[in-house]
Amino acid sequence: MSLFEQMKEIKVLVKHLLEKHPHLRDNDYRLVATFLLYEGGGRESMDKMTASEFLQQYADGKYTNFESIRRVRQKLQEEFPELRGEKWIQRKKKGNNYNKEGL
Repeated sequence: MSLFEQMKEIKVLVKHLLEKHPHLRDNDYRLVATFLLYEGGGRESMDKMTASEFLQQYADGKYTNFESIRRVRQKLQEEFPELRGEKWIQRKKKGNNYNKEGL
């Protein structure tokens, strides 16, 4: 599978997670953990794995890189404003206040 095809799959799953679980929109740690849970076969499958086994598999490239998930989330939120979280809205409002005050 090409890198482009892999990125497309990452994008599909990240978009699904952001749509289904709005609380993941503002927290990359939770988003990555949920993504890896899906990728690892679900809670039941992951519960059978030790932390050492997971880390070894991650090091071997079985799981998607954390930074790739974060970048895809960032791009999706840029393209689809409805996928942005509350923190983004608050930062935007705060930024507008600074602009109005001339700071």
